[in-house]
Amino acid sequence: APHRATVLREAADLLEAAGDRLELARVLADLSEVHTRAGQSGRARMVSRQALDIAEEHGFAPLTRRLTTRESPPSEPERGAGRVGVLSSSEAQVASLAVAGLSNREIAERLFITVSTVEQHLTHTYRKLRVKGRADLPLGLLGPDRQEAADAV
Repeated sequence: APHRATVLREAADLLEAAGDRLELARVLADLSEVHTRAGQSGRARMVSRQALDIAEEHGFAPLTRRLTTRESPPSEPERGAGRVGVLSSSEAQVASLAVAGLSNREIAERLFITVSTVEQHLTHTYRKLRVKGRADLPLGLLGPDRQEAADAV
């Protein structure tokens, strides 16, 4: 167990060099779980995002679902996750797409709103959830209660 992160990082390097995107995404998802268990939520989130980006880019639907529905352990609640209900439907929709990895411009195009409106919704979301930025948005925004926004991705 203590060497698992090292082994997974080495495997990720080899898979990236070999060009095997599916296995790379799977290894990154596993590495994210290792970081989460070790209490390294920042690293876990970053690695999970990388895995999710690869999975979505290549249409790996089962892995995408796994990454977007995975929950934090009860002992380490995700910052802001308990406050998701305070978001307006527009804020939640924009935030869901941001969590899914879309840029502000892509969100604006998808929702037929201006980039400025996207920025305003995200700013309000950050304040309401008490997070610093996009990287801190809870993955729970892609949970079952926000599935319509996730399905748009």
